[in-house]
Amino acid sequence: SVRPIAFKLLSRWILPLTARLSGSPSRSPFPDAQVAKPVGRMKYIVATGLIIALSVVAFFHEREATREAFMMDTIVNIRAFHRSENVAVDAIRVTLAQMQTVSNTLDRYLDPEVSEVSRINSQAGLDPVEISGDTLSVLETSLQVARFTGGAYDPTIGPLVDLWEASRERDRLPSQTELQAALSSVDFNQLILDPDGFTAFLADPDMTLDLGGSAKGHVVDVAANALREQGITRAFIDAGGDIAVLGRRDRRNPWRIGIADPLNPSQVLGIVQVEDETIVTSGTYQRFSDIEGRLYHHIVSPIDGFPTEGILSATVIAPSALLGDALSTALMVLGPQESLNVLREHFPQVRALIVTEDRELFLSDGMHDVFTLTKTDVYRYAE
Repeated sequence: SVRPIAFKLLSRWILPLTARLSGSPSRSPFPDAQVAKPVGRMKYIVATGLIIALSVVAFFHEREATREAFMMDTIVNIRAFHRSENVAVDAIRVTLAQMQTVSNTLDRYLDPEVSEVSRINSQAGLDPVEISGDTLSVLETSLQVARFTGGAYDPTIGPLVDLWEASRERDRLPSQTELQAALSSVDFNQLILDPDGFTAFLADPDMTLDLGGSAKGHVVDVAANALREQGITRAFIDAGGDIAVLGRRDRRNPWRIGIADPLNPSQVLGIVQVEDETIVTSGTYQRFSDIEGRLYHHIVSPIDGFPTEGILSATVIAPSALLGDALSTALMVLGPQESLNVLREHFPQVRALIVTEDRELFLSDGMHDVFTLTKTDVYRYAE
């Protein structure tokens, strides 16, 4: 139980140490001989030592609660730690409910009565739509990333997504005419936000919002905040590659997260160490479409309309999963060198790992401090 362990910590280590600090003999605090009564300073040190002992014991006696759920077309896994298992279980239950609500709000394929994004799309070219703080936050960050990356990430990419989905269903690549028509309706500058009035408006009636490159990240942020609000200080949240961690893995070590090998996703190419951060990976290996006998991955460039080439995966460590999600998508489009330049100039707080088709690794500033390459026989650092 906690009490005997705390007693051992107090008697074997902390009190002998405090005795030395106070100038008293460093004998066992509970010998048969009489122990001198501590003075005021000693009382303070002993009390502090007891608090430390109990804190250490409490940390190691946290119970873990785990639950999985399916949402946003992926498996969501949450692990929460607390001294009370019931508290952890209830926290996860409440968190998953909040995640589902926000996910529905941002899902353009749901009915406009449920989804604010669907309402915005239904009113494209007509009227501004009132939106919640969640939707506003996602759209503001999406536009910020779009501007700083020159449109490499664009929240109005919906027409291109729909075109490639139709191509998959009819097993025919889109024509150049179809691509140009879709591209003409992709323009983040035509997404008008009113932060004070909480409205969003698509100026072109043919435009379509698609937040597939950022919504999941925001939902993960919602989960992290919900757990914190319920007293959870140590947790792990994974929504199909969008990850947030609270606190440290244990008292001494940060969380160790494996980065999937894009050439063999069941294996790991390296490890990153993080605490109280988010880590998001976009990759060509995650989803494919078979069109005319060839596989095409799901990340489409808003610039030329085709699935991206040259980069296998982009991993981003960022203060929020929303920012990391949008940026990891943009980095797949930009290419390694331009990506590093954009991060250095506009997002210095973000760290990134980019894996190219040539099996080279490009690391942004600060990433070397937290990343360890394990597949040294397959990948090499770019010069």
